[in-house]
Amino acid sequence: MSVSLESLNEETREVAVPLGEGQSIALSYYPNAYTPELEEKASAAQSGQFAGKMLIAMLAPVIAGWDLTSQGSPLSCNEETLKSIPMRVLTLMLQAIGDDLNPQKASASASVGSS
Repeated sequence: MSVSLESLNEETREVAVPLGEGQSIALSYYPNAYTPELEEKASAAQSGQFAGKMLIAMLAPVIAGWDLTSQGSPLSCNEETLKSIPMRVLTLMLQAIGDDLNPQKASASASVGSS
């Protein structure tokens, strides 16, 4: 039985992005959207001194949804919204997705910290 690329790209996963002080963002993402092509685009976006461009290039095609709001209204998951999110939070989002994609890295970090 064959597997279509389209069906792979529809898969989503859920992660919690811990912000501290008991707050977190529930984020759903497309795990198979992380491709060599995306890495190439993100690398090109990083030219210059603006790391935010690279974070947005990595996150925009990967994020499927979240529970992030502004003044009680849900925020759209798009590049414009990502531009308004603090760099620390963008970094935490990318880290949570990366940890979920690489569970051995997350468990290695946990075991180092727990010893």
